[in-house]
Amino acid sequence: MNIALVTYLDKGAYDSTTVESEDDKLLNFLKEKGLNIEKVIWNDRDINWEDYSLAILKSPWDYFDLIEEFYHWLDHLEEKR
Repeated sequence: MNIALVTYLDKGAYDSTTVESEDDKLLNFLKEKGLNIEKVIWNDRDINWEDYSLAILKSPWDYFDLIEEFYHWLDHLEEKR
């Protein structure tokens, strides 16, 4: 089973230099449990969402800046079900 850990294109706008990356910690933890998981940027047009059995919506932090695009992406995922 391929799993997508859904995130965003990090341009540093939502980063903190004082906190360890939650996404990286979760990703490493789940990989250590034997899961086939990778970070996937929600609005990357090159992603084939049909390659994934499961998507964990974790940290698409820029969604509110791109809300209409985000809604379209959610609709696109729902069509794949």
